[in-house]
Order: sequence, then structure tokens, then C-alpha cells
Amino acid sequence: MRQFLWCHGSSGKGKSKVAWEIVCLPKHEGGLGIRRLECFNSALMASHIWKLLTLKESLWVKWIHEYKLKGRNFWDFPMRGNMSWGWRKILKLRPIIRKFIWSKIGNGRNTYLWFDTWADFEPLAAQISPRDIVRSGLSLQSKVQDVIHHGLWVWPQELLVKYPFLNNYNTPIRDDARDTLVWRNIHGNVKKFLVSQVWDDIRHRESKVNWYSMVWFPSCIPRHAINLWLIIRRKLKTQDLVPMWDVSDSLGMALMPIMKRRTTNSVVAKLVVAAATYYVWQERNWRLFKKGKRSPDQIVECIKSSVRLKLLSCKLKKSKNGERLARLWDLPEAVFK
Repeated sequence: MRQFLWCHGSSGKGKSKVAWEIVCLPKHEGGLGIRRLECFNSALMASHIWKLLTLKESLWVKWIHEYKLKGRNFWDFPMRGNMSWGWRKILKLRPIIRKFIWSKIGNGRNTYLWFDTWADFEPLAAQISPRDIVRSGLSLQSKVQDVIHHGLWVWPQELLVKYPFLNNYNTPIRDDARDTLVWRNIHGNVKKFLVSQVWDDIRHRESKVNWYSMVWFPSCIPRHAINLWLIIRRKLKTQDLVPMWDVSDSLGMALMPIMKRRTTNSVVAKLVVAAATYYVWQERNWRLFKKGKRSPDQIVECIKSSVRLKLLSCKLKKSKNGERLARLWDLPEAVFK
């Protein structure tokens, strides 16, 4: 994928203009929307963990619980000794996804008291030592129901003295409801467990860019959009790298009135900007490397021709503005809806 993007499929190296981490960002965060395979593979593997924790009816889940976990909590299972490559990869994934998997308390019978995340805090095992747990009369395998008596939370006094914050762990208990697992996204909202949701929560993130709609819009010409994307990111190789002007801010100030609009005029304006930057850059390369030269009128004609060809594939509304654009760009009657 990297070679296709930068080297046209050849095996050339060292020609990448933008870091792959940036390329794999969504377009609205400044990338190209390519999913990083390592991250997406982790999201796929997370589905195995979800099956284990939700006790999905399958032979593999039963086998793991019977011969691997043997009654131990999945989050507490040690990663040592001789184990298969696949099982080790699953265990290594725990720190990445653990904060997203929460237990919604019902009767407290299926939720581990110390290792599951079931309140708006981190797992209790991160704050309370195993020695103190055992001294209090509880065990590392205790469930939430073990500190519930007649519907009330009853923590061992020894733990309350040393860890007074336990008084805040008083989630309402419902004897008629079972504990269930939920996926909370990066913003803390409960979402349906999907591989795409996992990927979106564990991927590298950046702030949204203000020029996204200037480069990427439904009628954009991909080749021109990629070129404009590189310009805005200041990644086109030029001979003069001394004057460092902020292209994104310059474009933003000049084109803000049309950037987020969806009118026909806005689309045409964005097509013209992207085509102009593309053909000016092309002309620069021709003059530098091929010793060719076109006149300004010829370059303008290339820009106009490219935009007109794109408009021929669009559908315009039959309005005064649409008819004006059709006359301006010499478009046939067939472009109207």
C-alpha cells in the first residue's frame, strides 16, 4: 500500500512524503483514511476477547476457559511460560482495550470484584494490594455479590479504614437482572461492540483539520485532491525550502466563505482551486525536469478543460444559477437533473 501510494507500485524506498501514521488518519483529521493494518488487526483480535468475556457459545471459548483460564479472571491471567503465539497476542492486547470494556452490574454474580471495570473508576486491583484483599477475608476471585448483603454494600471494615474511597462504590443492585458487558467508546458512551467501533477507539487520533472540506468533497478529482493535500501539509518537494509559509492558514482565510458550502458555485470554486494547484505544480516539474514549457494561456486552458470534464459528470439543478454555470462552462442540457 505504501509503495503504491508513493512509488506507483514499484519497490522503490525512501520516497514517502508523509509519515504513514499521518496517512492512516481519517481524512477529517488530515490523513487519507487508509486503515493501518496493525491497528485493524488488533480490532479484529479484540472480537476474540469479547467472545471470551461474554461466554459466547462456541467450542473455542469453552476450551479456553477450561484449559487456559481454569477459573482465573482473564484480566489477571499471567503472561509467562510456554504459550502459543495466538494466545500470547490476545493477552498482549489487554492493556489496549481494557478501558473500553465495562461490566453493567445487575445482581453482581458474574462480575469480578477486583479485576473487572464496573464503576466510573479503574479496576479496584489497580489500587488495592492482593495482600490487603486476602487479609480482609475476601479472595482474588471474589465477585461483586460477595460484598452485597440483603441488597446493601458491606465492605470489610479493614478495607474501608485503609481505602475509604470504597464508600463510593455503591452501584445499585438488581436481583432480577444479570450482569452484562458493554463497550464504552473513547468518549465514554455505550456503543454496540463492532470491529469498526473498536478500531475507531484504539487508533491514533489527531485534531480535526479546518481544511478537510476544501480538499475532500463528493465531486473532487482524486489526483488533484491528493496534490492539494500534499501542498497543505507542505510536503511537496521544492528547491526553495527556506520561506516557510503556512499554506493551510492561507488557504483557510482566502477560501473560508466557500469551504463548507455545498452549493454548485462552491463545488466549482473548489474544483478550480485544486486543478490550478495541480497544473501549476505539473508545469513547474515539466520546466525543471523535462525542459518543456507552456504559456499561461495553455495552463489556464488545461485547468478549464479539467473542471469542465468533471462538471459533465455532475447533475445540476435547473435554476438560474445552474443555467448560468452551464453557459459559462459550455455544458449541454443533459447535465440538468
